[in-house]
Amino acid sequence: MLATFCCYMLVCEFVITWTRRRTNDACVLCTNLCINVKAYPEPCKMHRTVRPTDNDYCSLLLEDEMSDVETFLKEAYDNPNYVEIPFDTRKYQAAYMRQYFPELRDFITDELGRFNLKPDDFGLNGKNLLNLNVCSIGGGPGTDVVGVYAYVRSILKDRTLVLTATIIDKYYEWENSWNVIEKKLNLNADQEGLVKAAESAKGVWIKMNGYIGYDINTPATRIVKKSVTEANILLLIKFVSVVKSLPNFKRNLTTILRKASQNSLLIYGDDSKDGSTEIFSGIAERAGFIPFRNRPQCDDLNGKQLNMCFQIWIKKL
Repeated sequence: MLATFCCYMLVCEFVITWTRRRTNDACVLCTNLCINVKAYPEPCKMHRTVRPTDNDYCSLLLEDEMSDVETFLKEAYDNPNYVEIPFDTRKYQAAYMRQYFPELRDFITDELGRFNLKPDDFGLNGKNLLNLNVCSIGGGPGTDVVGVYAYVRSILKDRTLVLTATIIDKYYEWENSWNVIEKKLNLNADQEGLVKAAESAKGVWIKMNGYIGYDINTPATRIVKKSVTEANILLLIKFVSVVKSLPNFKRNLTTILRKASQNSLLIYGDDSKDGSTEIFSGIAERAGFIPFRNRPQCDDLNGKQLNMCFQIWIKKL
């Protein structure tokens, strides 16, 4: 419940933060967001109360503008061909945060729970202060990282962990969104004092290792390969379906995943009916991964509302 509260609260804070220079956007976006958070409206209640009524601060024109952006975003994700989404612009980031961030975050956390993963499955054993290195490919604002964070936090009752995150995405501008998320989840702890704070207080903390701008249609850079090698967990959430029509995607992703370390986990979630999973499975096998616990299939329980398949693979070859 606390993680869910933080999730919705940080989305509101994100919208408010990046629109300070265009304050007329902030109210409309956050009001719309909070109205749609039906199950957990309280975190956003305070933002609804600041809506002015005597000027165009929250104009219907802006609401219409965001509606068009959200429609474009949905159509782009549904298109079987690659569609360039300008996530380097703030309004498209805001539309994603509103439409997809909470739902995808919960999907990842819930599916990890359905696999009933234990600390040992992540290599978290025998230490007082634990470290977990997570690398998200096509990670956007860190949606999947937050999903892992929420799950790991739920299974580490009385232990301390620093989750070190590396996000690889074509649009490094997502880092602005991530900074808001990280600050909220770390309860405003600064980066330099993060490990020290973690040592003195039990809980799960997130530390950003790096935000790497990389286009999957181009050969992988040294830093991309290094980040994959260092990761305990690799994340590919809503990525293959977006880029699968790019000509160099399969070769480049296979090359990258071959750099993964032995026993690292590869967590995949994507559309279950557009061929993405079959494409991904072939790439994972060529890169030396095998299904974790022999459960590669997508069944009817996986992501019913999102129409998504969820799988976990482990590097063995």
